[in-house]
Amino acid sequence: MRLIFRLAREGSGSSGPMGVKSIATHLNAIGIRTRDGGCWGVDAVHKVLTRTTYIGRHRFQYQVLEDPRAQGGD
Repeated sequence: MRLIFRLAREGSGSSGPMGVKSIATHLNAIGIRTRDGGCWGVDAVHKVLTRTTYIGRHRFQYQVLEDPRAQGGD
């Protein structure tokens, strides 16, 4: 996961930041496979880069509770 984010941010060496298609091609070229043992595709890389859990926006057991004061009252 860290490699995917680093490639998106910095690229590989002198290439500069890479897009999802370039990242998928790079991962496949160096022999890194998905969790299931398959090849990387654009969709899989995009899901990694946008998944809330991986980018630090996931909240464990998060609930939105209504504010009782927000309801119209007497």
